[in-house]
Amino acid sequence: MARRTKQDAEETREHILDAAEQCFRDSGIYRTTLQMIAIKAGCTRGAIYWHFREKNDLFKQVIERTPLLLFTEVEDLVMRAESVIALRHCLLREIEYVKRNKHLQNVIEMTVFRCEYPDEVNDHDILVGNKMDKLFVMIDSVLSEAQKNGRIHADISTTILSSMIFYVFMGALRSIVMMPNDTLLYRYSQSALDFAFDMAIGNKAVCNEK
Repeated sequence: MARRTKQDAEETREHILDAAEQCFRDSGIYRTTLQMIAIKAGCTRGAIYWHFREKNDLFKQVIERTPLLLFTEVEDLVMRAESVIALRHCLLREIEYVKRNKHLQNVIEMTVFRCEYPDEVNDHDILVGNKMDKLFVMIDSVLSEAQKNGRIHADISTTILSSMIFYVFMGALRSIVMMPNDTLLYRYSQSALDFAFDMAIGNKAVCNEK
């Protein structure tokens, strides 16, 4: 019986998180109330307070249950001075991961493209938008090190290349999140990312194009 009660409590908690995520996405974080979340989840406000201290705590839990692993992976590439190819695979893999994860799409929409989160949520480690600001720097670090090791042509500006890769990647995320049914734009964004990396490593098929 105790096991069943614990399972029921966990299911209720997940229903509340799902409902909160949808309300935050549809109505905005500031306009969403606990009553709206309770109605969406089919529970009472008391049930919400049983699992979460208040709305900001609920918002943090929504973010933390769908971590974006990209930042840890790219940071690891920087620490190990990995190749451009590893970075390429990492970014493309992350695009596919976001494409399959609706919860993560919602979190990215709220915290990156809407940039909406309470001032009280000051834990910068959980805010995806803050981490995106650091992603460009990490990409540039990988490319700069690769250029020093002769893996990228010396006459290519790694800053420009990093900007191109970063904005193509962000465009791919935006197309997934904001235009999920536009599969053509999604494929083009992947091809554009491939093109940028091919240009960096001197793929002859790319370099010979007019």
